[in-house]
Amino acid sequence: MARGGHAVRQTVLDARRVDPATAEAPPPDPSNGRPSLARSRPDSHGASAELHVTGEQYYFPDFPGGVMEYRYIRWVDELPWSVSFAAIPAALAPPSWDGTNSLFAAMSAAHGVEVLRDDRCFSAVPANPEDAAWLEVQVGTPLLLLKGTNSNTQGQAVAHIVHRIRGDRAEYAVRVPH
Repeated sequence: MARGGHAVRQTVLDARRVDPATAEAPPPDPSNGRPSLARSRPDSHGASAELHVTGEQYYFPDFPGGVMEYRYIRWVDELPWSVSFAAIPAALAPPSWDGTNSLFAAMSAAHGVEVLRDDRCFSAVPANPEDAAWLEVQVGTPLLLLKGTNSNTQGQAVAHIVHRIRGDRAEYAVRVPH
């Protein structure tokens, strides 16, 4: 997939269904209730370990039932750009998403839902050892932490996202309404 003249791809690390009715309560979260991405470092052979988002169970009041959670690495021009997490209603999950295109493009193609960016929260965080391993940066390197939701055209939340983005590869432009 190309975006803005750049080659973009995803490597799916984990995809799992969570049933909110039977899910265990998450462990206590030191980040005041905001979801944080915790990972295991890839082994020496590059095998990926499971990613976990802690501190929040995601649910979608307009889409009862289970939730699909995806963990993936986003690559831009063959360099790691972000360690990412997305939770979406299982009813809208694309079957067998393999990272060939974006999760939301696959979701739109599978279910005809138009996915719109909704709210975004940005903050800076230092790369911990796991971030550094996944993103091929030094421990302590500044990362941009992006959290938010996506919605459909009816304003219903259809995704919760968390990205830990290499600070040296990120640029965001914001249009402020008049």
